[in-house]
Amino acid sequence: MKIKLMLSVSIVIGFYLYFGTFANNSTALAQESTNNTKNIDPSIVYTETARNLLNQVSTEYKKGNFSGAEELATKAYLDNFEYVEAPLEKKGGSEIMKQLEDMMRKDLREMIKDEVPYEQLLSHINATDTKLDEAISILNNTK
Repeated sequence: MKIKLMLSVSIVIGFYLYFGTFANNSTALAQESTNNTKNIDPSIVYTETARNLLNQVSTEYKKGNFSGAEELATKAYLDNFEYVEAPLEKKGGSEIMKQLEDMMRKDLREMIKDEVPYEQLLSHINATDTKLDEAISILNNTK
């Protein structure tokens, strides 16, 4: 009985840690802390998450895990940058939005499928990261 209870508690804690913390980190990052700090723009959180995922793409690609790299690239675009496009366009960043859409949705995924040399992929990821940084500036109205 005691072992079943401990196992049940361990499973509940495991689910909480996985689903509550890791699987939805963009939501956790976007929540305002209890003190009176400035609200964090969800578009910026999505953009930062996309940047982090692109770094993971580079790591997985270098290890030869092409399917993992492609999955992360897809997540960076569909689960993150896709939510940035409308706010970015609304703030006058339609050109960079289109560039990033092509760089992330089309070009990066094609490069992974074609298994281009790692240095070529890394160069593309770095260029994409620079554009994402520009997008953050536009979203912050600092450009």
